[in-house]
Amino acid sequence: MSIIQGLIGSVAGGGAPPTFDVYAFDSYVNEGSYGYVNYEYSNQPGRTLYWTISHATTNNDDFTGSTSGSFYMNGSGSGNFYYQLTADLTTEGDQYFYIYICQNFS
Repeated sequence: MSIIQGLIGSVAGGGAPPTFDVYAFDSYVNEGSYGYVNYEYSNQPGRTLYWTISHATTNNDDFTGSTSGSFYMNGSGSGNFYYQLTADLTTEGDQYFYIYICQNFS
């Protein structure tokens, strides 16, 4: 599976503008393995961020465990989360999904 995309909206409230970077440590993750996403930020108020997997050519059966979750950020620093792909032993071509990071779930 490949192509991980992170998106986030930011809130500007005066002072230094908020900044962020999203890193996916592997653009290809083998079935049965974990994917790791790191979110680095500065000048943002403390808050909980939410992530969710959006299927392009995958479905929920391609993932072990949750396809959404949350993490807390506090001012400046980093947050991260993992997801795991199911080892279904089926020969398939590349599959694609997106990971979205947002301020609220709706």
